[in-house]
Amino acid sequence: MSKRDQRDQKEEWLRDIDARQRNVVFPDTAQNEARFWRNLIEGRQRLTVVQALGICALCLAVITIVLYTFFVDSPSPGLSWGNFVSGAIRWIIVLALFGIFLLAFTVSQHWKRK
Repeated sequence: MSKRDQRDQKEEWLRDIDARQRNVVFPDTAQNEARFWRNLIEGRQRLTVVQALGICALCLAVITIVLYTFFVDSPSPGLSWGNFVSGAIRWIIVLALFGIFLLAFTVSQHWKRK
């Protein structure tokens, strides 16, 4: 590998690192977060004990919130199909609104690129 190729490779690496550090605007933040979750799922890098515990705590918090929404935060607490459907409808509405927002954002970005 020539010195020029090494220099070009190093400059490309530096640009990539710089791009990953920018979290000023929403698209950069979303891209960095997507990269984080993709790397986490693919398991390219081993997690430290603290990172693994943090992810477990995050999952536990999400599961707790979901269970609370389904079974406790309702007019008649307890395990029943009515509570399950009520909680599911709330989550479907929230996720649908989030999906509409993401779709609108994607379409607006697509129009800007043209």
